Amino acid sequence: MCTKPHLILMALGSLLLLAPNAYAKPPSSAVKAAVEGLKPELHRCYVDLVPASDRVEHGNNANVEVRVDYSGRAQVLFKNTTLTQVAARECMLGVLRRAKMPANGELWDAEIYLGMDSELGKWVVRVAESGATTQDMLAVVNENLGALIACFEERRKQKPGLKGGVELVLTISTSGRVQEAELAKNTVADPEVGRCVLKKVESLEFPRPASLAILRVPIEFSAE
Repeated sequence: MCTKPHLILMALGSLLLLAPNAYAKPPSSAVKAAVEGLKPELHRCYVDLVPASDRVEHGNNANVEVRVDYSGRAQVLFKNTTLTQVAARECMLGVLRRAKMPANGELWDAEIYLGMDSELGKWVVRVAESGATTQDMLAVVNENLGALIACFEERRKQKPGLKGGVELVLTISTSGRVQEAELAKNTVADPEVGRCVLKKVESLEFPRPASLAILRVPIEFSAE
């Protein structure tokens, strides 16, 4: 008889980012690719509706927050803006709302800068770098699954009938380190397994989330 661990990975709402209105994000490269195709239309809004005398860096620009649902449908909000021309803002909002954004099965948001760059001497669109996604975080757990399984296997050698699972709740800081790790559930009839698993996950380094993140990771061990 061999032991085959079954790993079930979940998160609180996939990934709970402890910041107002923050969601898990796809790689910034995917967002940039989507926005790149919109540049001509966004630029047209700017050039046609913003007077040349107003096109100066920090004088008439905008930080736009794009919030996207599971299907790639976008809601757009002006987060910080000195763009006073209502028509220009509405034009840009329309372009972004009509766009097909990346859909990766999660809610996500991104911040886009629209405005003049004085050093480059031209109008630019920049997408802020996004933080780690749920997949990024869970990939680290998957890569280190062998070490977590070993905690169970070592104890099972002494207790052949051992079975059950654990559920971890990890708080990941913006530096990518585990700020706190706790056992939300432990159905293995040996507390040493839980202690060993906690010790292993506390030493893991994760890709950096955009803000403090909580990841829930259930791991079920079963004998077959």
